[in-house]
Amino acid sequence: MEEKVLNFVNENKLLDVGDRILIGVSGGPDSIALFHFLYSIRENLGLEITVCHLNHMIRGKEANEDEKFVRDLCEKNKIAFYSKRSEVEKLAKERKITVEEAGREERYKFFYYLRQKLGIDKIALAHHLDDNVETILMRFLRGTGVKGLRGIVPMREDRVIRPFLSVQKREILEYCKIHKLSTKLDKTNLEAKYHRNKLRLEVIPYLEKFNPNFAQGVSQLGGISTEYYDFVQKCAKVEVKRITVGGKIDIKKFNDLHICLKREVLIEVLRKTNKRVSLEYHHIDLVLNKLKDKQNTVWALDLPNRIKVIRQYDCLFAEIRRDRREINSFSYELTLGKVLLLSKLHCCCSADIMSIDAYRNLNPKPFGAVFDYDKILEQGKPLLLRSRKEGDRIEPMGMRGTKKVKDIFIDKKIPAERRSNIPLLCVDNNVIWIVGYHKSRKFKLNEGTQNVLIVSFDYYEEA
Repeated sequence: MEEKVLNFVNENKLLDVGDRILIGVSGGPDSIALFHFLYSIRENLGLEITVCHLNHMIRGKEANEDEKFVRDLCEKNKIAFYSKRSEVEKLAKERKITVEEAGREERYKFFYYLRQKLGIDKIALAHHLDDNVETILMRFLRGTGVKGLRGIVPMREDRVIRPFLSVQKREILEYCKIHKLSTKLDKTNLEAKYHRNKLRLEVIPYLEKFNPNFAQGVSQLGGISTEYYDFVQKCAKVEVKRITVGGKIDIKKFNDLHICLKREVLIEVLRKTNKRVSLEYHHIDLVLNKLKDKQNTVWALDLPNRIKVIRQYDCLFAEIRRDRREINSFSYELTLGKVLLLSKLHCCCSADIMSIDAYRNLNPKPFGAVFDYDKILEQGKPLLLRSRKEGDRIEPMGMRGTKKVKDIFIDKKIPAERRSNIPLLCVDNNVIWIVGYHKSRKFKLNEGTQNVLIVSFDYYEEA
């Protein structure tokens, strides 16, 4: 198995020399095997390994024992270990989502927090070939296109890697047996009440009666879909440059494209309007069918994510729908040492403090923005992450005086409809940071700084 995994890692360029790797370890055979594998190659590649464990608090004493098991494993091997407990079932009820979804949200929130806090390069998870098959089938049952049929990708844009995607569960179990690895069993994985478990325990074994190599076949479909999707994506980006001027599509040139390219060109143009656009197959078809009407050359079509697609004679373009009622207003208190998840904006934020001496000695420095914490304390108010308000001002770093946040948005050419979705870090009426843009010089580090506030902010993928 080791050779197969190494070949897969090299083919997909999952690891680089000197990488700082965060491994999600539950204590089960998959994650224990991944830990053992990465630990065994760490010296050859100069890897720095850190382990994290999320206790879902679903199985009571057993869950606590799993946490202790992983902690003891790390202590034995002198590996840094971080754990967190989350009442996943309670959170699922509060958020009105499934326990599976809540567990996934909490895990990734924890991963992103540690990545920001520790300066992690990649997050390694133990998804394997059978997991990929389950994912593809789940997406197929929900209704998906080629993008969904790709399944689990070896490395996501946010640097989450899956080194075990080329091997099946039985190979991992054999690996654990050969290396005499102790593992824990999560009994919830044997309960068919969860959709994924039902596929694993009932549907896939039934389909394997028709084809013993069913898993390999589905995995191959995922690989072919990935190749096809990547190719079409590259072609679409070329065509976008060729047939658009100023973000507007030349409809005559667009009509000459293959239907596959038409779909991806449309999606590319829509993404330029909203980077986190998430549209389904039938939404794109609505636009394509509308374009077939040769008599109606001036129209507008409303799509989800506040996107409006507009045709003006021979041009097609998209813009954010001007509906003030849809603008989200938000305000959240930021608690030190905890991750704040803004699910509607697909982002998370965390804050920590340390002494100036400890900060100076950090190498590398943690990701995020830094501020003089004592100056913030002087305000006597909590840290807030909120949307903008009328009259907000900031003392921008590198500029004199103050400037309206609104004017900064105008200077940056940020559409008015997007401005309320850009978080501001504030204390009382002081804007400390326009996230992603300007920091306030009022709270910058100087020779008198004693304590440093480190604020990490990250956008994440929904799927």
